[in-house]
Amino acid sequence: MHYAAPKKIIPLYSMVSFTEIPYSEAMRRWRKQMKLVNFGIGLGATATLAAVATAAAWAYTRFRR
Repeated sequence: MHYAAPKKIIPLYSMVSFTEIPYSEAMRRWRKQMKLVNFGIGLGATATLAAVATAAAWAYTRFRR
């Protein structure tokens, strides 16, 4: 994800090892990033489940006898 958005998503290791960002600030940024990443994953999973449920409902109504 860092390669896709290098200015937005910075690994904790990189912030601590290769910058002069204080550790407490790096942890604060990392927690914020993880909330955003986890929200995105949850949103994607929800959309996938909704699509599967919609397809199943459509198939059931279309092919039931």
